[in-house]
Amino acid sequence: MDANLMVNILEEMLQDGSLKKSDLSRFAEIEEDETIPEVVRCKMERWYISLGIEDVIKRKLKLSAPYFTQDELKQIKENNEVLCCLPKGVTLSELCELFRCKLWINEDSLVSRHIEEEDLWFAAKIEKNPEYMDCMGREIQQIIKKNNLLNLTAERYIVLVNTLHVFYDMNIDDTYKTWIPMTRYEKKAMLIGGFDSNKKLSFQAWMPNFHTPYVGGRGIRICDHI
Repeated sequence: MDANLMVNILEEMLQDGSLKKSDLSRFAEIEEDETIPEVVRCKMERWYISLGIEDVIKRKLKLSAPYFTQDELKQIKENNEVLCCLPKGVTLSELCELFRCKLWINEDSLVSRHIEEEDLWFAAKIEKNPEYMDCMGREIQQIIKKNNLLNLTAERYIVLVNTLHVFYDMNIDDTYKTWIPMTRYEKKAMLIGGFDSNKKLSFQAWMPNFHTPYVGGRGIRICDHI
């Protein structure tokens, strides 16, 4: 429905008394309640569309609602977590174009790709530095699995980085970096992601047994009753 027509209808309903201003206030409160799955879906969809995703992927974007219940969405906020969404079918190349990232991993065919078959709604800690520190890549992969979390791919990491930047004004991993266990270089090396000294998102490839106290891990959490 045309937006102007909707406004005219609402004005007429206010004038004839079939709608009260208090009704509009209640609607506005519901509209901003980010513990309601449909509200969350609409907000995320509007954000992606405002970035120009439909021009990038050459199709209309229609996100599915997160599987998290209203209580679980409240819990995400209480746990100091951010809810992210990686739309289905979106490639690494498309994410780089969307978020204006010039990355070598997008140009190198030896870097593995991971495309989500369904919209991936996931929660992650709102932390500037990785949660699991001072571990080798293979250790991070095991720790995250043991805690019933999902490991990161480069695609998931790019979405997480940009979601935190836009909605929380937070640039993560500028001092300590994060292992990306699910994205491999030449099938053996794991990626490490973070921001370099020029404040640009960058990736490096290291063997999973590489160890430094400046690299840690981040797990992401999905709904356990999909």
